[in-house]
Amino acid sequence: SEARARQYVVFPDEAASLLRVSRPLQQLLQRMTQDKLSTQSYHGSTGPPLRSYVFGATAAADRPAAYAYAEQLVLAIAELVASFPGLSLHNRLAIVVPDAAFARALRAPLAEALRGRFAGRRFELVDARRAAAAVLGAGRKRGAGAVEMLVFDTIAALDGLERLMVVAV
Repeated sequence: SEARARQYVVFPDEAASLLRVSRPLQQLLQRMTQDKLSTQSYHGSTGPPLRSYVFGATAAADRPAAYAYAEQLVLAIAELVASFPGLSLHNRLAIVVPDAAFARALRAPLAEALRGRFAGRRFELVDARRAAAAVLGAGRKRGAGAVEMLVFDTIAALDGLERLMVVAV
């Protein structure tokens, strides 16, 4: 984020002129450690648990590239489910795609792949507007047969990626 040049107290013994805010996580954690502050995370690592999945997604004559994306997304979601057993993904997971055309092409293959991989769970792909309107029940526990809404929308439709977990395609 940007700010006008002003004086800010960064640490009690230092002053700085703020032109731009950046958050280099490792430097921040080093400074916190030097000042004897501590942080802990659920997964025990410094910083967010980012994972990259690199794969080839070429279309074949009998199968559009969207199916390759759907398979990889389901693998990523399966890893999240394994990492956080028992956690409902209802309104906690956002799948972010670049544009509306990509979303239209991916929606059906992804829904099909989710049904095939997670037979015991019911996922529904919803847009960001519908997910934002669903305030009640967001903290509910996963029950048998409960529908879990997964936010599936374009980057332009999301305001700040405000979900616990985000998969960017």
